[in-house]
Amino acid sequence: SGKCVVQVAKLDWLDPAGSENSVAGGHHTLGEGETFEVILGSDLMYEMEPSAALPGVIRRHLDRRGTCLLAMKRRYEDILQSFLEKARECELRVRIKQVVNERAQEEGDKLFGVCTRWSP
Repeated sequence: SGKCVVQVAKLDWLDPAGSENSVAGGHHTLGEGETFEVILGSDLMYEMEPSAALPGVIRRHLDRRGTCLLAMKRRYEDILQSFLEKARECELRVRIKQVVNERAQEEGDKLFGVCTRWSP
């Protein structure tokens, strides 16, 4: 019908089931069975533990035919490699592309990741 529904929900990657799995601080928290056709994330990987937990959260909430788009800046190679390793374990396909921007003033590569689920 041409409608686009956008949902925003609180999500703690290290407690994805949500100990307070209803309304926290007036914000909806994701239920275990909620899945989405598109998941967007930007600049999410700073620390090892949450970055390693991210693929499991994506797998749990990404629809079987869905796509997760992640924009990030390459900062810590070990964190990125850990994310990629965990993504494989979670049966996610990940494609990483470097974004080239000649006018970029900041140091470091800009990356764009696309995650999809492996077909059963």
